[in-house]
Amino acid sequence: MNGNPRFLLFGWWNLHNFAHFDSAKISHKRWPKTQRDYEAKRDCILTALREVFGNRSPHLLALCEITREAARDLAAHLPGGDQLALPPRTPGNLRGVSDHLPIIGRLVLREASA
Repeated sequence: MNGNPRFLLFGWWNLHNFAHFDSAKISHKRWPKTQRDYEAKRDCILTALREVFGNRSPHLLALCEITREAARDLAAHLPGGDQLALPPRTPGNLRGVSDHLPIIGRLVLREASA
């Protein structure tokens, strides 16, 4: 065997409006009101991922309803130095939360151009 895993750890999760903290958007209904609120949600997500995947991150983790900034921050806090691929920005997304899937994983080769 050439060292490749015999299985693929894959996760998909709708994070339901997981937005980064932005003081200009605290009046928006689904955005965190403080940096502490944002960090608390991020830490809960990281805890849940550790419960599911242990001390290693999945090969691929697809997420939806997450801002680009929150996806970058989440990827930075996962073990293993995984890479992040973001979908292209779409015009008209007034919520700022992507309905497309950012992908975090070891199998992703490069970040998509923004």
